[in-house]
Amino acid sequence: MSNSFTTEPLEEDEVAFLTRRYEAESRQYMRVMNVFLVLCATVPFIVALVYYIVTADVQVLIKVYFIGLGFLLVFFSVAAWLTYRFRLQKLRLDMKHKLKTIEKTTIASTRFVPHSHTWHFYIHSLTKYSIEVSEADFHLFGPGDEINIEYAAYSREYFGYF
Repeated sequence: MSNSFTTEPLEEDEVAFLTRRYEAESRQYMRVMNVFLVLCATVPFIVALVYYIVTADVQVLIKVYFIGLGFLLVFFSVAAWLTYRFRLQKLRLDMKHKLKTIEKTTIASTRFVPHSHTWHFYIHSLTKYSIEVSEADFHLFGPGDEINIEYAAYSREYFGYF
């Protein structure tokens, strides 16, 4: 069973959604990077200060501080790059190219979740495992039926089904 994929331009509301998502993710990214920057300076200083108290040697304080600073800068730089590369860059590419993927897939099973009072389709998709659906669609469709799901081409941000 293979799914078929088509690519279409994003609608205006989908572009607006991705823009809001990108701005929110960017703000969160910058907050985390600011915390990382503060940690890069303070943690090595505290560790170096403890070494200085134990050894009473200024040379040890300086070495421990700069080794810790260098290690944390490299570590947090790699973390920052990976976070940008695998999340923010994909949202930026979606906004630049303005494309969405429509995937035709089949419903594997249907489930009602009484705890949250929601209806779900479990689907045969490479992108999504399950989707939340309306009660009317839950009763209209069943296992084996085909539905189309829409998501952003690069970030795989889910837009909906039809």
